[in-house]
Order: sequence, then C-alpha cells, then structure tokens
Amino acid sequence: MSDVLKLFNAIEGKPYYKIWEIASLKDMILQLNDRYPDYTAFQFRKTPQSDVIKKSFSETRQDMDAFGSALMDLKLHDCKIAIIGDNRYEWIISFLATVNGVGIAVPLDKMLPPNEIERMLDRGEVDAIVYSQAFHDTIVDISQRRPGLKACICMNPDDEVAFSDFTRDNPAFYSFNQLLERGYKRIENGCKAYTGIVIDPKAMRILLFTSGTSATSKAVMLSHENVCSDIMGLAGIVRFEPGDSVLSILPLHHTFENTAGLLFPLYLGMTVSISDGLKYLSKNLVEYKPDCIVGVPLIFEKFMNRINDEIKKKGMTKKVKTVMGVANVLRYTGLDLRRKLFKQLLASLGGRLQVIVTGGAAMDIKTAKFYENIGIANCNNKLNIDC
Repeated sequence: MSDVLKLFNAIEGKPYYKIWEIASLKDMILQLNDRYPDYTAFQFRKTPQSDVIKKSFSETRQDMDAFGSALMDLKLHDCKIAIIGDNRYEWIISFLATVNGVGIAVPLDKMLPPNEIERMLDRGEVDAIVYSQAFHDTIVDISQRRPGLKACICMNPDDEVAFSDFTRDNPAFYSFNQLLERGYKRIENGCKAYTGIVIDPKAMRILLFTSGTSATSKAVMLSHENVCSDIMGLAGIVRFEPGDSVLSILPLHHTFENTAGLLFPLYLGMTVSISDGLKYLSKNLVEYKPDCIVGVPLIFEKFMNRINDEIKKKGMTKKVKTVMGVANVLRYTGLDLRRKLFKQLLASLGGRLQVIVTGGAAMDIKTAKFYENIGIANCNNKLNIDC
C-alpha cells in the first residue's frame, strides 16, 4: 500500500456497478418496499438492556406512512420540524416521514446546550420538534417561551402512562407511539393526505446547521435531488448485497452518517443496525456482526489499539507482524489468506466486517495498513456529502 492517499470524486466518475434510478427518497422507500419487503431494514433496542427489535422494509414503510399521516393530522404540512436526540428508530422514522411529504426536516446536534437549541429553533423558524426523553425538561422550558411551537413530540417517554397524564395539561405535547397509533387509524379509515403527496425533488426538504470553523454555524439547504445523486453515485462504486449489514455509530444529524450510514445502505437493501452507544460498541459488533462500519478515524484507531494491546499481552506481537508480512507476499501470488489467518482478530469485530468507511478526516496510514493487513478494506470519504 502506498503512503500517498490518492483521492478522486467518485460522484463524477464512471460507475462500476449498475444502479437503479430513484427520483426522491420517497420513491426509494416505495421501491425498497417492492424489492425487499421481508428483508430486515433495521435492528435495534429500545434500551441497551432490552431485546433486539427487527423492522422489515415493509414495516418501515408502513411506520413512515402512519407517522406522516399523524403529522398531517396535526396540521404540520409544509412546516419545519426539528429532530434532536440519540440515534434510534424513532429518529429515523420522524426524519423519513417529514422529508417524504410532511415538510422540512431540521436535524439538530444533540450536544447543543439548551440556549443553542432554542437559538437554532429560532434561526430555522421551526414549527414543531421531535425529541428524545433526555431533552424533555429543556423542550418544556423552551415551549413556555415559544407559544408558536405547534407540536412537541417525545420519541421515547420513560413512562407512557405518566407522559399521557402530562399531555392532558400540555396539549402541544405528544408521544411518538401515540401519534404512530393515530396515524395507523387514519390510514385504516382511508386517509391519503400523506400517502398521496407527490414529492418535488428540487424543493428544499432538509435544513441543517454545519459545525464549521467559524463561530456561527451555517444553514445548509438540501433537496431530494441532492441526496439521491449522492446515493446513486456511491452505489456506482461501492457494492454490498441485500441482507448485508452496517452498524450505525455516528450521530444521524450529520449528513455523512445520514447519507453513507443510513440512506445509502437502505438503497442497497442492507440492514442498518443501530448502535446502543459507544459504551456498547464491542457488544454490538459481536451480536450484529456488521459487514460494514461507517465512522471517524478515531473509532477505528481505538479498535486497532485494543486489538494490539491484546496481542502484546499474549506476547505475540512479533509473530503477528511476521504472519502479516507472509500474508501480503502471498497476496501478490494471487493467494489471499488474510481473513483465514486473522480469523480470531476479526472475531472481535464481529467476524464478518469487510469494509470500513471513514469521514471527517483522513485515516492515519498506519491504521489503514493495519486493517488492510488483516483483510478489511478501508474507504476515506471525499465525496462532498459531509456538510
């Protein structure tokens, strides 16, 4: 492997693989429903201690339609809807339902302090917000100063019964599950207010705030056409099979993760496994056995250092280096035994990991070589999809 990183714009290059056209993200979800209805689209836990839940592409489409129908019932058509919280299925459904017919999604950084959250709601002229339980007190406080907020929707109340009692005195507050059930009933009654919406691919449907080098974040407007062109561009050069899986680690409000770690894998018919958080990464790797991980270089450096520490404790550092050298020589003869020789090392990463994709910064050449040596390809994002 050369020490010089060769970069190119894959979006402008000639595709290696055949792609299927998508006119919008809604078109993509509908086509996925037809192509892979029973394949698992998502697997996740409500909490790190609960059982794994799986959602098929068909169920995902139905949940999107139901939640979108409920939002329409709240008179939120053409409104700006902010989403803030940890990565979770409810975050994804809220995002998909909003951009695929209701209005404009405004993903917010969950690390923002309360005063900045309120400032972003003002700057984005937000009409409603979907939030994680951890932000409940903050949103209640903000809502008292912003009577213009039409709806505040909690994705995961700690106690649905207690939250239902709270909403009686706070009519602008709703729980995600309450609205999901409401949406399903509307669809059962023949309502097509959401499902019948036709998407304009060129219209702004995502408004996000960058975390650039200047003190003030910049507002970026994205359309279905913008995102879909990136998805199809990636599909022309990166190949996975339907049923393969990716582990979602990075925050979904970042366009890089949102596109490369969520929407692009779905386009390929892959399963998106939602991590329980950095604290549970090792556990998630072993149980979800991802074929691909999208992350930042620091995450993969930590994985590498942990593996190397274990090798050092066992006094096998010299032996492993020797085997890596032999494996690389054999590769030049057309015999690739890396994944067999380093099966035990790969097991700590789930055993099936084939590709790692990094964004935000270039991966250190030593880290890239380590993964290459044990049979894992690495790709550094330079596709201009990270705002």
